[in-house]
Amino acid sequence: MECIGKYYYSDGLIIPTASGEEAAAGETSFYEVIRTSEGVPLFFDDHMQRLQEGIGTRYNVPENLVEQIASGIRALFENQPFPQVNIRVTVSFTGQEHTLHICYLNSFYPTDKMYDEGVNVILYHAERINPGVKLLNIRMRLAVNEEMKGQQAYEALLV
Repeated sequence: MECIGKYYYSDGLIIPTASGEEAAAGETSFYEVIRTSEGVPLFFDDHMQRLQEGIGTRYNVPENLVEQIASGIRALFENQPFPQVNIRVTVSFTGQEHTLHICYLNSFYPTDKMYDEGVNVILYHAERINPGVKLLNIRMRLAVNEEMKGQQAYEALLV
């Protein structure tokens, strides 16, 4: 899932994407993908609860994390508004030190026809160690995306 847009948010700063690396870095990275509408993150509290609980399985949840994320989303939207777009919030750890990265993602939402007729879904044989925790696993994500593309699938279910 590549970041899109002119800017990304990193540890309190809005950074032009052309200025360098925009991927979150760390030994372990927790993430949430959140749909936004006019800069408002939908189901924000639910996403933040899952993110904090996931981090809490391995690390201390950073103080004021939710406020930092909300501030970062607002700052990103103020610099480049999108009517509807998904964002990825990533909290990465190296030791007990964390970094926060927020970026826009290429977003596609089902059409009315897709709701009426359904979509192609594939089964993919892979496993999340803890299904309630979203850990960044780039290798698996790329493999799933490639399989979905090859089978023209809208989504994949992990088996």
